Amino acid sequence: MKADARTVLDAMTRFVGAAHCIVDPVHQQPFVTDYRRIHHGRAVAVVRPGTTQQVSDVVRWCADHRVAIVPQGGNTSLLGGAVPDDSGTSVVLSLARMNRVLCVDAVNDTITGEAGVTLEAARAAAAQHGRLFPLRIGSEGSCQIGGNLSTNAGGTAVLRYGSMRDLVLGVGAVTADGSVYRGLRGLRKDNTGYVVKQLFVGSEGSLGIITAAVLKLYPLPRASAVSLVAVRDPTAALALLGQAKASCSQWLSAFELVSGPAIDLVMHHLPGVVRPLPPRTIGWYSSNWPRVGRRRRWTPAWWRCWSRLSSVVTPPTPRSPPASRRRRPSGTSGSRSQTPRRRSEAAFGATSRCRSRAFRRSSMLRRGPSWPWSRRRA
Repeated sequence: MKADARTVLDAMTRFVGAAHCIVDPVHQQPFVTDYRRIHHGRAVAVVRPGTTQQVSDVVRWCADHRVAIVPQGGNTSLLGGAVPDDSGTSVVLSLARMNRVLCVDAVNDTITGEAGVTLEAARAAAAQHGRLFPLRIGSEGSCQIGGNLSTNAGGTAVLRYGSMRDLVLGVGAVTADGSVYRGLRGLRKDNTGYVVKQLFVGSEGSLGIITAAVLKLYPLPRASAVSLVAVRDPTAALALLGQAKASCSQWLSAFELVSGPAIDLVMHHLPGVVRPLPPRTIGWYSSNWPRVGRRRRWTPAWWRCWSRLSSVVTPPTPRSPPASRRRRPSGTSGSRSQTPRRRSEAAFGATSRCRSRAFRRSSMLRRGPSWPWSRRRA
């Protein structure tokens, strides 16, 4: 039988203590709102266990009384999967208190930590022993290794070191019925039985809640080099990647493709930043912030279309007509004196009409036919 809210609160308080059972909706907001503040939910309680045994007690009780659990790490997901629904009947289980680095083995190149250890803290602990934990993502200051394992995070150095699935040696977890799986082994050549740890990696808490992990470390690099290269399209970027692999072999750690709109967003929102490469009209460093009156609109579709049309359909440069076709003085015969000027005007008019049609078509696809065309020049 499903328990009511009062029974749930009494049980959670008994397991983790009143100080770590958050009931006030105001104090629950950081746990029931996603990172982008798009998804909002409600929970009967937010529990913050401090040990694996407390996690086991909470999960077992909720399983017996049919209470939904939402496991949560650093709550840095951009998809809303770490926040509850708006029913107000689920329990958010936050692992933020389980944030201890248990061991750093510089001989075996491993680090053992609880699920609530932030990625930044894990990297700092490894660096103190002259080692590198290679995973690196933008939210490393707040994301936790338990969440990184549950989502199989990749990071920027996946080319050389792989994703979290390749960086884990052992895990400790609590299954859906409250049982504790103890697999914190740092043995690298482990060919015994099933690889149970890989079932928890990428499962996002559906098969169990990861409470601790043993992760691989690497020697800290003594030098590094970074280059920024402009390419015309993704095909050229793939060719460059092949050349980089052939030249650097296993030393190539990261290779990322940045689009022109991404560079423009950085330049627009971070004043004082210097553009790394000259702006291009076409390509992956194109300028897609055209000025429309006093406002800026990000319209890469029609802007690229306009640029390509400008490069393909261009009005011919007026040239001096041949002597036989030049305008003759008044009184002389000849009816072909106006031909060069009329052709040039016709070509320029066709180009203008082509541009305006392309602008309307691409803008209709992007904004829909209801966009008032009278505001185009506002």
